Amino acid sequence: LPRTMMNHTEENNIRTLIRGSGGEISLSFLKAHYAKTFGVALQCPKGSFRDWIDASNSIGTRESRSSANNDHVAFKRLPSSPAGGSLAAVGTNEISHVEKENILKLIRKSDSGEASLSNLRLIYEETFGTALQCSKNLGKWIERSGTIGTRKSGKNEYVAYERKRRKKNSDTIPESVVAEAKVQSIDSFAIVSSGDGDVEPQIDCDDIVEKLIGYAGGRFKPTIVHQDSLSLLDILPMEWSEALAGIGMENVSDLSLDLGRRPYCWHNYQRKYISEDPNLVVEDRDIRGAVASLQDFGDGNRAGIDGQLHRISCIRNNSNAMIGLTIRVGRHIEGNSDMIRDLLEENDRSILLLGEPGSGKTTIIRDVAKIMSQKKNVFIVDTSNEIAGDGNIPHLCVGDSRRMMVKSLSSQSDTMIECVQNHTPSVMIIDEIGRKKEVEAAQTIKNRGVRIIASAHGDLRSLIKNKDIRNLIGGIETVTLGDVEAKEVQMKTGSETLPKQQTTRAAAPIFEIIIELKRGRLNEWHIILDAEEAVDAILLQKKYDIQKRMRCMNSGSIFVERIKN
Repeated sequence: LPRTMMNHTEENNIRTLIRGSGGEISLSFLKAHYAKTFGVALQCPKGSFRDWIDASNSIGTRESRSSANNDHVAFKRLPSSPAGGSLAAVGTNEISHVEKENILKLIRKSDSGEASLSNLRLIYEETFGTALQCSKNLGKWIERSGTIGTRKSGKNEYVAYERKRRKKNSDTIPESVVAEAKVQSIDSFAIVSSGDGDVEPQIDCDDIVEKLIGYAGGRFKPTIVHQDSLSLLDILPMEWSEALAGIGMENVSDLSLDLGRRPYCWHNYQRKYISEDPNLVVEDRDIRGAVASLQDFGDGNRAGIDGQLHRISCIRNNSNAMIGLTIRVGRHIEGNSDMIRDLLEENDRSILLLGEPGSGKTTIIRDVAKIMSQKKNVFIVDTSNEIAGDGNIPHLCVGDSRRMMVKSLSSQSDTMIECVQNHTPSVMIIDEIGRKKEVEAAQTIKNRGVRIIASAHGDLRSLIKNKDIRNLIGGIETVTLGDVEAKEVQMKTGSETLPKQQTTRAAAPIFEIIIELKRGRLNEWHIILDAEEAVDAILLQKKYDIQKRMRCMNSGSIFVERIKN
């Protein structure tokens, strides 16, 4: 029945719609949108819908700032006090009882009895389905709880921990508060770790989140994983295909088939045998049957399935006979590049993705190619056809990007030069740069004004030690210092000895932006916006700025944090 006042569930659900619509939502279709989203109608009385909305604690109405039709919208406002006095309002200075108890649950659940402040907000939202409604300083806000403290851990980061105290009867959570907390809405935020361990919002991080929301169409959306498992299962024996389907192909990253050994897959980063029968081993006919319908294996011992993104790599013996296969499951993750849309759209700086195998470099590059091809002439130099799939027609996941196939690994650098000479690309995408000739080719392409987006193995610190490819970030050289210069370096570094030689960056980097990725942390990217400054800091044994961007898997919300490395 209609009510003169909206209840707490309706209020928070409307706030969720407001956040998802970029900060305001038109009153003209709010009722219909509410019913479609939550499966129930708003129980408002006949008469002024605006008055009914305005009577709530945290929602107001006003004329739209973006509409020429004088349309009225609902927006989220900061109430003078929490509804019912039990839940913390957005941006309040006091932590609510529910938030305090939930944080304690996270602390008690961890093996160390601590919860890192740097990613506490993200873990809280993923666990409890709602954002922490804290004020500017997360550390001080948590300290006000009385039962939770903050301190510096052995890993040189600030953590929250449970203070030892006597339990009181008043500490029990009322059931009504718990029920209300379940319907609290989710909001995005940006945080930065300052030098003294306080975690505070920063304008530049807020701006980044707002830009990313704009590029996402006004609201964050979860990524969509596209994967054709049937084409991969078709090349395997039927009983293996049935077993893999039972295991769940959506979480399988690789299949390993070695002659005379049990076949297994990597499922959620854990080894799982395809059959429980220990006597079932891979035979020569299994390997020959799997590769019978594939394209020829090139010099890199890689092949693919026509029209698919899967990669099959073979192991050969000294007689060149195949004795093993590694099958990498190919996927296209729609919306994966939303984490860096601002970097793709707002400048022409070259980007290098660094990470170990299985960290998601190629999957990111596929979606980057699709986004960039909407406005630019994008060419993919596709070694082993891993980015755009096997066959003559590139996979749909790369959009309008054009693709140049590479005959062999040894000819990748020649194909890169051929591409820039013959096809005038504005952006060139390369999956793996791992040899000195490819670095030289990349430098030539860079000098001709072409933007490059590429990947390589390792991280920034290991890249500096890699003699073959460290010129990607400017290379290094050792110089001899005069007495005056040596004393200046000694004062800057605080060294006890007078350094007569110093290792410095040799040239400007080919790639101005570095993105570091980690296996098993596919939704956490470490972005180095100034590769030149970071390399110089590492050579001086100093820390450098990193932008840590994280994505909530359930809501698609993106979080930005500043850290030092």
